[in-house]
Amino acid sequence: MGFMAIVALAIVALAINGYFVTQWNSLSKTSETLIQLKANFIEANADFDQLLYVDNKDTSFHKTGISPSFKRLQSEIAQAKEHLKDLSIDPTTNRAPYKPSIDSIMLHLASMESKISETQEIMLSRGFWDYGTEGSMRKYAHALADQGVIPIETILLMRKHEKDYQLRYDQKYFDYLEATAYNLIEDNQYHDSVNVLIMSYQHAFERMVELDQDLGLGRKNGVTSEIRNSFLVIHRESEAMLDEYNQEREELYSQLVYIWFLAIGGIKGVSIFMSTFLSGRLASDIKGLTHRLHAYVANGFQDEATKEQKTQSVLEVRELEENFDAMKRKLEKLLADLRRERQIAEEAAETKSRFLANMSHEIRTPLNGVIGVSQLMTNTPLNNQQQEYLDIIQFSGNNLLGIINDILDYSKIDAGKMELEQKPISIHHTIEQVASMLRIKAQEKNLQLEVYVDPQIATFIIGDEVRLQQILINLINNAIKFTTEGFVKIEANCLNASKGTQNIEFKVIDSGIGISDEHQTRLFNAFEQADDSTTRKFGGTGLGLSIAFEIVKLMHGELKVKSEIGSGSEFFFVIPLKSTDQETVEVDKQHFSTPTNKKILLAEDNEINQVVISTILKHYDCLVDIANDGEEALNLFL
Repeated sequence: MGFMAIVALAIVALAINGYFVTQWNSLSKTSETLIQLKANFIEANADFDQLLYVDNKDTSFHKTGISPSFKRLQSEIAQAKEHLKDLSIDPTTNRAPYKPSIDSIMLHLASMESKISETQEIMLSRGFWDYGTEGSMRKYAHALADQGVIPIETILLMRKHEKDYQLRYDQKYFDYLEATAYNLIEDNQYHDSVNVLIMSYQHAFERMVELDQDLGLGRKNGVTSEIRNSFLVIHRESEAMLDEYNQEREELYSQLVYIWFLAIGGIKGVSIFMSTFLSGRLASDIKGLTHRLHAYVANGFQDEATKEQKTQSVLEVRELEENFDAMKRKLEKLLADLRRERQIAEEAAETKSRFLANMSHEIRTPLNGVIGVSQLMTNTPLNNQQQEYLDIIQFSGNNLLGIINDILDYSKIDAGKMELEQKPISIHHTIEQVASMLRIKAQEKNLQLEVYVDPQIATFIIGDEVRLQQILINLINNAIKFTTEGFVKIEANCLNASKGTQNIEFKVIDSGIGISDEHQTRLFNAFEQADDSTTRKFGGTGLGLSIAFEIVKLMHGELKVKSEIGSGSEFFFVIPLKSTDQETVEVDKQHFSTPTNKKILLAEDNEINQVVISTILKHYDCLVDIANDGEEALNLFL
């Protein structure tokens, strides 16, 4: 009976183990495929940038029409399609868990292939230097100069307008060149052959502008924008598949742990049963075996039945031990596989964080150009309508920059990479700076912005002033946003002090609309606000309070809220801060001076930043030389 129980338990354990091994192997293969798919898309994105920004400026590409980046891009898209086919059907379960995401990605990949080919054709048609449409323009310009009938200053002026348009993509430079060419022809001072060259140069320029617009340069649409949008959709769908995979992996892990405990419990139960129920029978078998052993010896070791009985009794115990050891080894292997897959998942999450940070940086770079150029335009003569449009650009740009900064902060917190500075700061000065920044905003809504700092707070404490201001600015901005009349108050109180450490409580109190108890429970969750109507009415990403909550936690505190509908809100937190006698080091602004009438060497690899910085420096009558990288800067300097 004991032998049959052990055999049955072993069969069940092996069956369960086989099921989990099959499921886990399937998930492992899915994990490897998802990671390879993600790597394909990251490399494809990088190769597209290489094609657009490097190969496009390479004369060998325009001479031969062959781009290594384009070939790699085609190969990576083909590999991605193969990986998607592997993910389409799970052979062990015959399910298609990722079909909606795969169909969406395949659709965008097909669109990307045609758009990338179209991009390469447009780039080759547009040309560079002596090739394509730009090469034709250079040829016509040189031919006009060789004629010697048009003043060289006029030809250089047209070339300047041409280069200004390629640098800034501003319609006015297009109009300048068109007007100059039109006036040359209308003056009717030159031979027909010269007029033909002028019109050829003009038509080549118009064709180049048309091709730039097809690419999406200087405007928000075009084939490159469509490809970028496809990359974003593919990234989103890939993340959705990865999230679904992680959920399946966690469920399988939970089931495995549960079954493992059941198996251990079953083994213990069988052991107890055998030790109690079979102890008597085992003693009887041993006694009977002793009698049979004496008979076997008396018969001259000729009792084969006794030998078989003895062998059977020994094998029963041995098989029990061997089955248990086999099951233990397989369980240990399965747990090792689980740990390895968990490490893979953590690496995938790290890749996700790096990708998010890189994408945010890539968005921030052109956005800084938009904000910088719009700021420069405020110093130029503008009519009312232009000023209004410029204000909209600056407001939208700053809002978008704030959203990107929130995303970067959230990704740092999510990856555990945010670190706090520890240096002497003044709580009085910190809060007064925040109040000064937001007082005008409060006055625009006829709100009183009140400040109270407990005089018992030490003059200087050790902390991170930037992050503390970030928390207070977020809380006060929200208070002003959701308060239509009354006041907003900032308080800092010393609750207690011991051994050079003060527990300081910060409060932001308002007389605004208030928050219901239901919505308070999820107020500090990422991407959430009190309700959907709040987002529609007041805007925002829902990240601000979540980031503030996590920063307070890093400061060894907890951000809390007390509020009632119609009675205002109070956000508060207590953090321990060490007092110090060391004063904050103030920067002596007299040591700095505005660079006027200086010769400046600017090393910057981004064309947008080159334009913004050089324009600012030229405003101070500086002569600016531009280097695209460090090596070029060193050559110019030497």
